Amino acid sequence: MKQYLEWVVRHNRWVFGFCVLVTLFLGFQIKNLTIELDPDKNLPQDHPYIVTSNTVKKVFGSNFILAVGITATHGDIYQKPIIDTVLSLTKEINRIPGINAYNSIGLGSKKAKNIKGNESGLSVKPMIDSNLDYKIKENQDLIRKAVASNPIYASVLVSADHQTTTINLEIDAETKQFDPIVSQIEELLKKYESEHVSFHLGGLPYFLSWLERYSSRMAVFFPIAILIIGILHYEAFRTHQGLILPLITAIFAVVWGLGMISLTGIPLDVFNATTPILILAVAAGHAVQILKRYYEEYASLRKEGKLSDKEANYHAVIQSLTKVGPVMIIACTVACLGFLSLLFFRITTIRTFGIFSALGIFSALLIEMTLIPSLRSLLSPPKESEVHKEADERIWDKIIKKITDIVLFTNRKLLYTIAFSILLVGFILSRLVNVENRAEGTISKSRPAITQDLFLNQHLAGTNTMNLLIQGEEDSIKDPEVLHFMQDLQTLVESKKEVGKSISIVDLIMKINQAMNGDSIEFYTIPEQKDLVSQYLLLYSISGEPGDFDSYVNYDYSKANITIFLKTDSSSVTQILVREIEEFVKNKAPKSIQVSIGGSNATSAALNEVMVEGKVLNIIQIISVVILVTSIVLRSPIAGFLAVIPLVFSLALNFGVMGLFGVPLNITTSLISALVVGVGADFSIYLLFRIREEIARHKEEKKAIREALRSAGKAILFVATALAGGYSILMFSFGFYTHIYLGIFIPLAMVTSSFSALIVLTTLVFDLKPKFIYSSQK
Repeated sequence: MKQYLEWVVRHNRWVFGFCVLVTLFLGFQIKNLTIELDPDKNLPQDHPYIVTSNTVKKVFGSNFILAVGITATHGDIYQKPIIDTVLSLTKEINRIPGINAYNSIGLGSKKAKNIKGNESGLSVKPMIDSNLDYKIKENQDLIRKAVASNPIYASVLVSADHQTTTINLEIDAETKQFDPIVSQIEELLKKYESEHVSFHLGGLPYFLSWLERYSSRMAVFFPIAILIIGILHYEAFRTHQGLILPLITAIFAVVWGLGMISLTGIPLDVFNATTPILILAVAAGHAVQILKRYYEEYASLRKEGKLSDKEANYHAVIQSLTKVGPVMIIACTVACLGFLSLLFFRITTIRTFGIFSALGIFSALLIEMTLIPSLRSLLSPPKESEVHKEADERIWDKIIKKITDIVLFTNRKLLYTIAFSILLVGFILSRLVNVENRAEGTISKSRPAITQDLFLNQHLAGTNTMNLLIQGEEDSIKDPEVLHFMQDLQTLVESKKEVGKSISIVDLIMKINQAMNGDSIEFYTIPEQKDLVSQYLLLYSISGEPGDFDSYVNYDYSKANITIFLKTDSSSVTQILVREIEEFVKNKAPKSIQVSIGGSNATSAALNEVMVEGKVLNIIQIISVVILVTSIVLRSPIAGFLAVIPLVFSLALNFGVMGLFGVPLNITTSLISALVVGVGADFSIYLLFRIREEIARHKEEKKAIREALRSAGKAILFVATALAGGYSILMFSFGFYTHIYLGIFIPLAMVTSSFSALIVLTTLVFDLKPKFIYSSQK
């Protein structure tokens, strides 16, 4: 290590220049970063719900449905101003890139048909005849009658009070960014605003567009986080170098991490947009450990009086990294391996978080071992006033003194009782944590993403969808037995209060049967002969459009799609419904078909299932890595278990607080637990190594503990405060719980990790006197 560092310092200009060039190269790659928001791609592609969702997309069209609600402010929707708005708006919206006009449906769409009988048999015409003058009441009544006589559109396209109608827009399945599409629609709606009409948007694409908007706040929060971390470092060191060096290191590490992940081609998502703050704070934290040791070594060398300032600076750079470098390598290795263990997790967001975090920390390590020594040796030695400022007693020293007194002099029974009680209460409360993934758990109820969607859910069938895929042999769907089963299945789901409606080819076949029998209501049933079903469908194809059935059945009638509209996106509610559907299918489905479940709500249910399965696994994986690597490095299993003590306290307190305040376990909060475990180990490793070093140096044990806490302990406070401060700014991301939870729980975890390391871990080392610490005592 020493020879390597001497080489770096001798060639400091070349090393520094190389680091700058690498930073410029990787910074240039950031422009190629992509963001992907498809929820289905966030889950294992072999999950049954995802397999079904992908099949439904391929056969029947995208499940990204954006609902545009048009509400009459006075009277009903059948007035001329509303009808004109529906027709004109439908035409203009369908021209927006990313909208699949062919599969989108509204009263003004070609796909919405008025099916009725006539003298020749069957009449299939658009719901709205654009050639009629809708100032005339008789023409308005024609639309009203068409809506009433085609129940498939009731609650889906027209509300029960006839004051709201929707245009359900299918967004292309390969869309990666929804906000550009939604923003164009919002601008278009402004053109149609009037005293006669109001508009509301809803559905998964609308929610995802708001996620994109909230995530763009990171462009503001990230510079503020840099400022906060810089201020905290300046307060810690009271020197300009204490401010600048850690920040340069941190910013370089973020650029390297983003550049490397861009080179891998792995897309990011909105939940990983805050990871640069993690890399920023961790990289700055390691730089603080180095800088703190540098000032100690420089002060010691100058105190001896044998070296000039320049010579002391040279040796202090080498000696500080010679002592801290190996520990930093171990700490970064543990953190990287811990985060990389998340690759075994089945949720893409968490895997990406693991890769991104590991690359960022690996970048930080490379920079700490190259840029820091080269730059520090290029800079002028710190002035005597700077050294004194760094050594002056401040709030940090007072906190460390208090902690030292607790460790050395507090009644052991009381201390361990308090620690055990905190763990016990945390674990008990953590049992109250529920797994729930829904829009209201991500965005505040007062925001348009929720309020507008809620309006549509209250007045219509629902903006959330689930698909039931029916599969059999060719023409299986024409079999009356299959059609009756599908009808019974729809009756089952529609009996649930969360379900507003379900539609399928069955509804159309029953309507055709009614139309072919004089529009008599008693014939709104399924024909009992398969041949008759085939004849009706053939007859419809003569009058209708070729693609009218594309959302309901495939070309050879071997597959059918039942679309269920729900008034909630709650994953737990969906799981209950899924279980009832599966039980019904198990007992009632004809042997000639198979039924599978997919769609956006089913994706949320799958997410719950995978998170319940993996929430403990990913924590165990990271903790196991920490125990294994620390045990190997320090050659003691006890070292490994001591190292995870702060992690256990952090997890217990975080999950306990979540349980106490009803914060759900979702993607965001699961990332927090992974981050806590991955970062918290650094505190233990730095502290254990410094205690061992001080024990070897001093005969008097209490003095060794004091020195270890005064140096490494104070640096741990700096790092924890910087991480907490950097993330705390996210608490001001009003309306966006993803950021707010990070802004609350990361600082909580850092406080818990740092104080449990400084107090509980140090006390255990002091009491147990493990051999790996005390074997080298003088």
